[in-house]
Amino acid sequence: RGVVVYSPNAGRRWVRLPPTAPRESEFTGISVDRAVIAVGSRENADLQPVPAAWTSRIGVDWERIRGPGSTVGSVADFIAFPDRVGGIAVGGTGARGDVPAVWVITAAG
Repeated sequence: RGVVVYSPNAGRRWVRLPPTAPRESEFTGISVDRAVIAVGSRENADLQPVPAAWTSRIGVDWERIRGPGSTVGSVADFIAFPDRVGGIAVGGTGARGDVPAVWVITAAG
């Protein structure tokens, strides 16, 4: 299960939010400001990783948004856009995760 922590004071103290992240999820990156967007992977019915993205209000009540896709694969990194309402995820797809992939993620999906 994904875990979200944040720092209300520039890294001097970290707070772990209650375990409300989506089940069977793993977060790779997150952007915050007008929308909280987490990017990572979830398990499909065959227990294989599938790239996924979620949006949330302050790290609770997660809702899966469209993309990055339904193909088996993984997200390796996520870079937030300067306007902080999304970003670009990179990773791989295919049975071995060896097909390079790039996804643009926004709160609108």
